[in-house]
Amino acid sequence: MKSYGQQGCAGSRLASYLNLLMQGGTPNWQTAPYYPNCPGLWSSSDPDAAVDARFKIPGWAFVETGDLDAIKTIIAGGGALCYGTSLNEGFMQYEGPGPMATPLNKVPNVGHCMLIIGYDDGQQAILIQNSFGEDWGCEWNGRRGYIWMGYELFQYLAQGQAMYVTA
Repeated sequence: MKSYGQQGCAGSRLASYLNLLMQGGTPNWQTAPYYPNCPGLWSSSDPDAAVDARFKIPGWAFVETGDLDAIKTIIAGGGALCYGTSLNEGFMQYEGPGPMATPLNKVPNVGHCMLIIGYDDGQQAILIQNSFGEDWGCEWNGRRGYIWMGYELFQYLAQGQAMYVTA
């Protein structure tokens, strides 16, 4: 298992990325590949890569991660929300199928960004899509790479605001 916080990532601000997408888009996957665990930025692949206007967004807004009703409203309307979060000690080992609800602790100096795509009041949990791929997490809709996170743990770990694309 990798140690947390040893990849050299300095972090980022989601608003900066969303503003770039509003201004014109981003390079496509072929010219700007995703590098798991931050070994390099996409600009190191081709710093002059042209943006692909298909990835332009009309605008974005945010809600506080403590406002579960606002998050649920956006999801119920067909939206998804990106957010920054701390991780807890059980995160890397999560395999589901039920929601992860404990431990209520934070691994020091570790942050991550994920996508909120669903919720289930019966489980009292948020459905989150992660970027780790199908070798991690639980299965949802026939694929792995997801986590059901209990509402309380979600709100404990989340870092302030969740952002979403507006129409």
